[in-house]
Amino acid sequence: MFASRDDIPRNKIKLTEIPDGTSNTFFVGEDIPLLNAHCTWAYANGSLGTCAIPPNQNKPNGGQDIYLGWPDLYSFRSRHPGGLQFGFGDGSVRFVSDKIPLSIYRAFATRNGNESVSLD
Repeated sequence: MFASRDDIPRNKIKLTEIPDGTSNTFFVGEDIPLLNAHCTWAYANGSLGTCAIPPNQNKPNGGQDIYLGWPDLYSFRSRHPGGLQFGFGDGSVRFVSDKIPLSIYRAFATRNGNESVSLD
């Protein structure tokens, strides 16, 4: 049992402890809650999304049933043609194309992978 909240171990990471650099690291991405039953950003208990799945992944059943095909629904998505917006660790917001190679997309999702990546 912990004596106080201050005794609870936390894995805090300082911005200076992001070896890949804050301008090369995704912090937050878009999603459309109406198309994703697993989107939790609007709730106080969590947020969920992965760059393991390509951006704007197809919606199962044409988006008719947001509970089917859950492995594809953990993608980030938007209504922007051709891509979506991501907030980076440096505070910038940039457009990321749907056509981004998956290896580069995933590299932006790590903070210490030692990748040299660019959106250009």
